[in-house]
Amino acid sequence: MAAEALSLLLSCVGDDGPFHPAPLRPDDTHLSEFVTRTRAIIHSGRAAYYPWLCSSHVGARIGALELLNVPEPRASEFQRELARLEASDGNRWIQQAIRQIRLDL
Repeated sequence: MAAEALSLLLSCVGDDGPFHPAPLRPDDTHLSEFVTRTRAIIHSGRAAYYPWLCSSHVGARIGALELLNVPEPRASEFQRELARLEASDGNRWIQQAIRQIRLDL
């Protein structure tokens, strides 16, 4: 259930989401305001995503990684967690997500 919730949030602003990297219709102020509110919601929940980085469910770990990459890709805590996961998590999907995050930095 947590993986689905994280995935749903991510679908709003992730690479494949309708609001990344900018609204589909930049002239639509209502859509722009929705994007701003969605990003603010994701940012406000960032402390809750960190525990999911240790989840036994790979989907939850990936969702948390990608959600944390939205508000704070350069934050020291996030960088420490990336390094920890890179060194200890052998899952190929996690390693791929980390590589993509590092490329985007």
